[in-house]
Amino acid sequence: MTVACTVGEAPDGVAQPNLLVLEEDIAARMTVGANQLSIAGNAGELANVRPGDVVVSNGPEPFLRKVVRVRSDAGQLALETVPAALTDAILEGHAHSNRDLLSEPVPQTPGQPELIIPIERLALDFGGTKLLDEAGLQVSVNRGTVSFRPYVDVDLQIEDGSLASFHAILHGELEASIGVTINSERSFSRGFSKTLWESPAYKATQYIGNIPVVEVVRVSLVLTGEAHSSVRGRVDLGSAKAKASLEAGASYADGRWRAVADPSIAFETRGPVFEAGATAGVSVRLTTRVDVKFYDIAGPHVIVGAYARTELRDSYEDGLSWTGRAGMDATFGGNVAVLGETLASYERKLFDLGRDFAPIPAR
Repeated sequence: MTVACTVGEAPDGVAQPNLLVLEEDIAARMTVGANQLSIAGNAGELANVRPGDVVVSNGPEPFLRKVVRVRSDAGQLALETVPAALTDAILEGHAHSNRDLLSEPVPQTPGQPELIIPIERLALDFGGTKLLDEAGLQVSVNRGTVSFRPYVDVDLQIEDGSLASFHAILHGELEASIGVTINSERSFSRGFSKTLWESPAYKATQYIGNIPVVEVVRVSLVLTGEAHSSVRGRVDLGSAKAKASLEAGASYADGRWRAVADPSIAFETRGPVFEAGATAGVSVRLTTRVDVKFYDIAGPHVIVGAYARTELRDSYEDGLSWTGRAGMDATFGGNVAVLGETLASYERKLFDLGRDFAPIPAR
């Protein structure tokens, strides 16, 4: 069995003095809630925890929490907690992972053997998907494919209890095509959203000294958009295809964030076809989203979107006219406080590249 995931060895590390790393037998008996940890019977070293201490566990339900209140009642210990930052647990240390997600073991279901996704890359054909289907209105995907193999590179360096450097970078080859058809017998304006695929949560644990650093990655593909028409008619978005070699994410060093964006993108487009006599249009976006969590705490994300849009207008002065464009963009953002409580949030558009449609005259 081969798992294409390299995780940096980090045998040397220094924990914060108020950190408790839970023993496996204690962690297995704990009840983990959103803001509370509880255990009945022998609590081991947890019995000595005080407000302000930090508790970390590799699972079965990974968590990193700061204790704010301790209660003991009828043989049960309950800790009221808030999410902690990695710098609350680690004084000095380094961790690195470069993960080929589609070659990692699929997270196990109780009673089932461990499996590996036996595919070269994620490849979906979602042509024919109905986005809106109601009386007098149909919006459907007439062409839709996506092919992607995501690699996620995460690096973390903590020095003297502060984040010294960090990066989260998505890279891989992405190819997507999309086309949408509207058939309407009435005026309308509607948005739509459909999740095409979502991965299981891929978990990897490495150690800085004896401190487990649990990284959880999830990938999703979502189709969103909007369609509208002022009269009865048909709009065919045409076809838009993008093929990209991607490197997208962000890095932190010397107290500053910076974007990491190195896309190489080729587009193929064919303009839309209209059978409408007034205002009509459609926009559609195929989003690949990679979320990185640490333990049970939401962390940063990278979003890459392939999009296409077209609009037909009818004016008294100019008659029928239309615009159309296809492109690809990327954004980095999310919760970076898990890396260090004093960090400012960071949300940034990494790139937005596109081209106009080649026209086909309205009929």
